[in-house]
Amino acid sequence: MIIVTHPPLQERRVRAGKSPNPLGIVATATAEFSDEALATKRFFKRTDLDRLIVTTSRASSRAIERIRAAGVAVEVVEANAEGEVDLPRLLRRLRSRGIHCLLCEGGPTLNVSLARAGALDNLFVTTALRLGGKADEPRIFAEPVTDRSLALVSEYQFLGAQGVRELYFHFQFPRS
Repeated sequence: MIIVTHPPLQERRVRAGKSPNPLGIVATATAEFSDEALATKRFFKRTDLDRLIVTTSRASSRAIERIRAAGVAVEVVEANAEGEVDLPRLLRRLRSRGIHCLLCEGGPTLNVSLARAGALDNLFVTTALRLGGKADEPRIFAEPVTDRSLALVSEYQFLGAQGVRELYFHFQFPRS
């Protein structure tokens, strides 16, 4: 989840009759967060935006109460066949609340789920130029989701004193 304060965007949202910051949402099947995460992660500490944890019936009542005690709303939704948050159903639910655009930050499993649900329009990839990692660990997607090419929309190089530090790519995701 990306939580960044950006005054021009906040002003634009307020002019449009919206809250300055968009709703922050975390989808998790079990709602299990460590004490450290609840005490230190920005998602749980910030109070200048509405925050929502969406979970399934796999979440214990203790886990849900710990999140609510941290001041974060919790909603329980149906799980899919794998016991995870049913993303298509969640997206329909959010759409019915007037949320039509989402910025999703997640790992390979979430990315596959979004692509399979037809919910991926754009893909933003940040590459930090560091050597290392394990060759067998999945990166952007845990498994293939399309055989069609991504369309590059833009790219940007972040330069530091040593040269290029990060590369940013914006792709349009192919529709099937």
